[in-house]
Amino acid sequence: MTEQENRTPELLVLQERERGFRGGGPSRKWIWIVIGAIAVAAALFIILKIFPGMQSADPNTFAKGVTVLDCDLSGLRYAEGEAAVQNAADRRISGQTVTYEIAGKQYTITGNDAGMTIDYSQALADAFAYGKNGDAQPGGPFDCPVSTDAALIREEVSKNIPDTEANDIGNALEKTVDEENQTTGYELKKQSEAPVIDTDKLVEGIAAEMAVFGSGPVIAEEADDGGQDAALKTRGSYETAIEHPELDSAYNIWKASDLLNTTEIGPGETWSMKEALGALEEADGWRQANELIDGQIVKTPGGGLNHLASTIYAAALASELEIEDHASRPWPADYIDAGLDADIFSDGADLAFKNTSDSPVYLVIECNAEGKTLTVSFLGQPFEDGLKRQVVSETVTESNDLGGVTAEVSLEKGSSSEKLFEVEYQPAA
Repeated sequence: MTEQENRTPELLVLQERERGFRGGGPSRKWIWIVIGAIAVAAALFIILKIFPGMQSADPNTFAKGVTVLDCDLSGLRYAEGEAAVQNAADRRISGQTVTYEIAGKQYTITGNDAGMTIDYSQALADAFAYGKNGDAQPGGPFDCPVSTDAALIREEVSKNIPDTEANDIGNALEKTVDEENQTTGYELKKQSEAPVIDTDKLVEGIAAEMAVFGSGPVIAEEADDGGQDAALKTRGSYETAIEHPELDSAYNIWKASDLLNTTEIGPGETWSMKEALGALEEADGWRQANELIDGQIVKTPGGGLNHLASTIYAAALASELEIEDHASRPWPADYIDAGLDADIFSDGADLAFKNTSDSPVYLVIECNAEGKTLTVSFLGQPFEDGLKRQVVSETVTESNDLGGVTAEVSLEKGSSSEKLFEVEYQPAA
């Protein structure tokens, strides 16, 4: 027998085993392959647990764990998720309230009152795409922008802002009249000491709270230009004496003063005296009296009103109103300085001026026909420089003839003087 044949089976097995372990035979390779596969599987398991977005997702549904407006959309189809988010948005809006405080008192405004809307369209699209792109980034947050209607908020809060708004300054002005004694005047009612509210800031604060689903409180602040600065002040004034020999002229001046007293002229508005008075007819109570019309003294209903027009004109110049229409008499009047007279009776003549300031002005007339005094003033916000205005006229040339006068009109501001214009009256023919 050969040596190979003489080996026992047991010995052959041992020799084969020894040969397999010696030198990294096939058995050892399989062991490492199995170990590596186990490690990879474990790593994938851990990654998928930490980053669920890498899991295979149904392309027709929201991924697991996705929420919008605290609404869980897991496994829902897009239309189902949209309906769910719409309901969630409606609940948010109907349940949203913000508390605000004005002068120590608290009030509440709801989301519906504020015109609140929630735009969830982009958030819904982003949420649906989550988990379908194969990335491992965590999903969300899926923000939904909130908007409100400032006009609706302002309308709501205005209901609770104190009436004192020096806020409605025109209501603080009240005209007075005494027909028996033929007087007119005005009173400035005491304006409330309550603060003027900065409505713009209050509206912005409420909108900001709703944008983050907050509840407040939002505290109203005082406006920077409120308080005493909002009170009416005299911007310009002029006084003349009523010394007409005719009582009917004085009556017409009183009647027109009562009609025009406390007239409001808004920012940018033009005021016309003839338009404000309307037709001067005896049937409307105007009396016949002498007036200078186209160079002739004639009796006419409303005679004497050139006197009132001249006083208003001088006060308008002192108040720095923009004169848009004005006609001088043919020669100076005896009731006002030369250069300051006005004619509203001659053909085409009128007195009109424009309020170029940013706030209303009020024409006020203090007439005492029996006491023979007439004072016209314009009330409004004070001039920024705080200087008192006064219009003055100086005669620079004069002849002995009727007319033949040149007058220089100036506006004094504090200690300074500014020439406005010259008026030249031709001698009477």
